[in-house]
Parts: sequence; C-alpha cells; structure tokens
Amino acid sequence: MAPFKVIGAGFGRTGTESLRFALDILGYNTHHMKCFFNDLSMDCNGFYDAYYNREEADWDRLFEGYDAVTNFSVTFYYDLYKKYLDAKVTLTVRSDDSWYTFIKNTTFWAAKEFPKPQEGTREFDVLSLTQNGLFRRDHIEGVKNSIPKDQLLVVELDEG
Repeated sequence: MAPFKVIGAGFGRTGTESLRFALDILGYNTHHMKCFFNDLSMDCNGFYDAYYNREEADWDRLFEGYDAVTNFSVTFYYDLYKKYLDAKVTLTVRSDDSWYTFIKNTTFWAAKEFPKPQEGTREFDVLSLTQNGLFRRDHIEGVKNSIPKDQLLVVELDEG
C-alpha cells in the first residue's frame, strides 16, 4: 500500500493510539506498535536490522499494507520521511511530567517485570529511557527542525 501519507514522530504514550484510530477512521491503514501483537507474521527482526542498517532497509516490505504509521515509527520517522517526501509528519507531544507519569503508570510497571536487558541484546530498556527526559526533548526539537513546517503538524496533548 505504501508510500506513506502520514508518518507519526511522537513517542509512545503521547496519543499515538488515538492518532492511529483517527487516521483509520479517515481511511488510512495505520501501523502502530500494537500491530506486532495482532499480526504475528510481521518481521520483527527486519525492523531490528533496519535500525542498524537504515540505508539498506526495505521500508515498503517492512510496512507492507500500511500507508500511515504512528508510535513505533518514532525510531524511523526521518528515514521514512526521506523515502516518502510527500508524507505529512505528525508529532504528538505532552509535557515531561505528564509523559513520565503516564509511562510510569503503564509501560514502566511492565518493564519492571522483565529481567533488565543485557548489553548487546535486542531488547529495549524502557526503564533507562524514561529516567532522562532530555533525549525526548532533543527528539521533539529535532523533528521540528528537520521537517518543513508545511508538512508538520504538532499536537500538544496538554493543551486540550
């Protein structure tokens, strides 16, 4: 179905599932992190490989059947934008305190139930990521500075 028409650049727990729902209502077929749980045929290892070999990634194959992406795409938003230059980019954000509280009350508890990932493994260490808001603020500014204003929609959830 590619090319992408909408690329989400917001971190999880910033309204990405609501954005997915809205985009689907508008007729898009939207990829979200939940797709990995709902479609066990998705190539998770392909995404891992794409993370380390972005120039060689076959985005059309990895996101086959989707024309919009949110949540999981935060890692690849700029790579996807460079490939699909006509796409609109949506950046969903919330304040550091609000985001951290939401993470702590949802994803954080689940991460504590699993052993801490060992260095060099494919696992994602949510605990260490949430302890430093600077990486998230840098990401938000990076999106705002790298995507042309006429292709970027910033949705600030704390503003209602």
